[in-house]
Amino acid sequence: MADKVFCDPVYRHVVFDKSADRLLLDLIACPEVQRLRRVRQLGVSSYTYHGAEHSRFGHALGACHLMTQALDALSRNQPDLEITEQLRLAARCAALLHDLGHGPFSHLAERVCCFKHGEITRKLILGDTQVNTVLSQEDNAFPEFVASLLHREDTQHPFVTDLLDSNLDVDRMDFLMRDAHYCGVSFGVYDYLRILHTVRVRPFPRFENRQHLVWQTKGEHSVEEFLYARFFMYWTVYYHKTTRGFESLFQAILSKAQELDPGGERAIAPAVGSLLRKDVSAQDIAALDDNLVLAQIQAWCDNSDPTLADLSRRFLNREGFKPYGPVALAAQSLDIIHQGETVLRDQGYDPHYYLLDNERQTTAYDYYRPEEEVEEKTPQTSITLENGQERRHEIAHRLPGVKALAEEADRNLYYYIPREQVPRLDQIMTELLS
Repeated sequence: MADKVFCDPVYRHVVFDKSADRLLLDLIACPEVQRLRRVRQLGVSSYTYHGAEHSRFGHALGACHLMTQALDALSRNQPDLEITEQLRLAARCAALLHDLGHGPFSHLAERVCCFKHGEITRKLILGDTQVNTVLSQEDNAFPEFVASLLHREDTQHPFVTDLLDSNLDVDRMDFLMRDAHYCGVSFGVYDYLRILHTVRVRPFPRFENRQHLVWQTKGEHSVEEFLYARFFMYWTVYYHKTTRGFESLFQAILSKAQELDPGGERAIAPAVGSLLRKDVSAQDIAALDDNLVLAQIQAWCDNSDPTLADLSRRFLNREGFKPYGPVALAAQSLDIIHQGETVLRDQGYDPHYYLLDNERQTTAYDYYRPEEEVEEKTPQTSITLENGQERRHEIAHRLPGVKALAEEADRNLYYYIPREQVPRLDQIMTELLS
């Protein structure tokens, strides 16, 4: 039977066999998966990078494609590795469905409304959904098997859970390349084929001889390249100061709307009302997407409350607040808060909604330190290299550049105020610091 081919900007073609991959194609056709077309992969990053309009759907296909390539490579390089047809299918399904629970604007709604997309994903896989119906075609226990791989409940195939969730998994591998492509930047590109070619599965005596991923040293610089790509993408794209300003503005809009309508009864749809109640269910997520939330924000532009109407208008028209920072000193931070509140109140603004802060901290890679012996330092959180099957090295212990990435967490803080008020605050702060 002919192949089903998805043209993809990263891999050129993502191919499914219409016969052998029938279940995967049925999953792709499910409304819960098709909803991901209407959820932007990078939230509000398109306000900063105009090309960043791509969706979670493309990323889901990409992660599934990389999982297929990874399993193919392991089967070629380690033919004695027991990858059954059912395990292979479950792993590919898990990669395809791993972001099923993301809400509007991806991680943004999740942070603001206090839910976890992983938990929502599990409920959608195991609940009364079309996804569950399709997975059950394999057998009645198959949905639980797929969910167990995604949530590390399956202890029989740890190398598959590594491929789904670790410091070097198919999720991160795809989104770095995909996001770099759509944002028009070059530093998210790395040699992913080399990484897949050099991956192996080995028993780890320290962890009950469970089989986890290692990389041959001949692929170490491709892995290093991946980690640098991750570092630069976080601070240049994901944590860009303009994007963070619109994230804070979105949070201020929902906060004001929740103050005016805590039960969400006046929202244009019940699912949007759940965002205001901060009581989001799997059913709500299945009914929510970026378009619905944008329609709600557009409706709020005509709200009788002037603050909610103004914040909504600024968000839709890309009239975001101006960043003030980065701020490093605690004393300077307190001065900005105090003086900023004074400036805004003098002009009739409520500082609670017009003086916004956004702090971010991240480490590109936190390497394994054997002297600490902390529980969370596992093969999933570390990247292990092998030079022959008996000699293994944590990558940061072998490559000084990687160790330097992890030595200290990067942190910065920005404040955001209406653009028209910045000159007055600048003047006050200059006088204060002079």
